[in-house]
Amino acid sequence: MKDKYSCSCLYSNLMHSFHSVTYQCLFLTLILIGSSSGGLKSNIICRFSEQNQTVFWTGEFVSGNIEFTNPDNRELKLKSVNVELTGVLFYKTFLAGTGFKSSKSFSHKTFFNQRLNLNSSNERGDVIPPYGNHKWPFRLFLNDSLPPTLKQKKSSDSFISYALRIVFVRPEWYRRNIKKGIPINVKHASLPVDVLKVEAQQKNKQDVLFHVILQKSVVAVGKNVSFDVKIQNPKEVLINRVSVTLVQHLNLGSVQKSQRNLLNETLKAINQFKDPHLHKNFQLHVPDTTPPTFSFHNPSINNGPPIAILYELHFEAHLSGFYNNIRLQLPLIITDYPQNN
Repeated sequence: MKDKYSCSCLYSNLMHSFHSVTYQCLFLTLILIGSSSGGLKSNIICRFSEQNQTVFWTGEFVSGNIEFTNPDNRELKLKSVNVELTGVLFYKTFLAGTGFKSSKSFSHKTFFNQRLNLNSSNERGDVIPPYGNHKWPFRLFLNDSLPPTLKQKKSSDSFISYALRIVFVRPEWYRRNIKKGIPINVKHASLPVDVLKVEAQQKNKQDVLFHVILQKSVVAVGKNVSFDVKIQNPKEVLINRVSVTLVQHLNLGSVQKSQRNLLNETLKAINQFKDPHLHKNFQLHVPDTTPPTFSFHNPSINNGPPIAILYELHFEAHLSGFYNNIRLQLPLIITDYPQNN
């Protein structure tokens, strides 16, 4: 019995020692991995071709230099030096089994990735930047069809972001790669489109005819969209007000579809209106930050639905009584052009 008890104690002590050594090794490895990149990340600088440039247009190159300072004489061995230009779609997902959305549950899809290897390696395939300053030029192209950066206005909104990502790949498994990301803002350079006149009209049961005309269904960001409102009101029914809403339809491929009201205004000249006739022109300002109309088909998904932004103007004549309001919808194309074009 005593021998059996001694063997059991010996086995327990051996296992305890084994686990202790294992944990110590893991702990030391984590320290090595965590400290392997040290402060080297802060020694990486991206200088774009134009000073302080962070806004780029589709159809243009993103170019510049990656600069790195090796602060001491210690050997810094790298497998490769890479720069990547990526476009990522972030979208809200459902929590499994709940049926409710959570603002914390976000997924992402990379729809654009362009990678460039910057290094010139030695015969063994290693890059060893010596002490001092180093510079690698880069040049990457933004396709004409790419969607623009789409900013997140609310915590639950889907959004599109772009970034330039610098990666110093290290050959040792226990050393963490040195990475640095620089967010950039991509604007979509719209192609010229035909300017069309569009209009819509409707009469309600009180014989009120509501008619809206867009002489030009295309408007540039930062400009005013012009429209005519015509009203025929032979019975002089009270029209409380007329509202116009700029509606954005966001289609995120197979991921999600959503609708946002970007602007909502009441036309002050049509307030408590009872006259038999009205014909007046109005202007609605489109903010500079409005993403342009676009449609992007991901080449990696055959026959899949596009990532797209479409716009409509919704008009509503608000009348007294039930089910008397008149609603009209007109398509609107919003364009975005570089200033030099």
